[in-house]
Amino acid sequence: MLKPSTYSYSQWNRKNYCSNHCAAKLRKTGAIKKCIKCSKEFYYRPSMRIGNYCSKSCSQLGKRNAIGKHIVSEHGREKMKMAHFGKKISEKTRENMSIAQIKKWDKIGRKTYKRYIHTTSSKEYVKWRSDVFQRDNWTCQTCHIRGVYLETHHIKSWAKYPESRFNLGNGVTLCRECHKLTDNYKNKKNESR
Repeated sequence: MLKPSTYSYSQWNRKNYCSNHCAAKLRKTGAIKKCIKCSKEFYYRPSMRIGNYCSKSCSQLGKRNAIGKHIVSEHGREKMKMAHFGKKISEKTRENMSIAQIKKWDKIGRKTYKRYIHTTSSKEYVKWRSDVFQRDNWTCQTCHIRGVYLETHHIKSWAKYPESRFNLGNGVTLCRECHKLTDNYKNKKNESR
């Protein structure tokens, strides 16, 4: 054995083996195993992290499913989630994610119409609601009570008559209790029909 230039004489004199490979063979701390993936025999030491595989490449192939994507355990998913927790996403990344979602839905197929969602944040709805309250003088039109929580009620259904949604004549001011008694409150079906 020749002394490499990186070792000092005191270090070299303590060395009993020419390499770590020879030292491991002579110590006999491991065992000979068969690779699960390629059936090749290899010397396994407890310090090796690949376990039942002869190399890292066999180890990676063993962890892939038929499609070729990694199978991630629940613990692994939790670790990935915590690694990204609290990180800010750049505008470019958001745009790319949006484009990916659009492509995904184009591939799957999307609805031809856009469903109108009845929200209280719509400017038209807020204006219509305040106009109905003002016309009815903030009074329930059934029990004539004032100073309670008031709701606007569509006389003709929101879903069945889209052309008269924001028509002032289609709205009436009711208190919550009177509104619950109406026949089309929250898609309630009338029992008499």
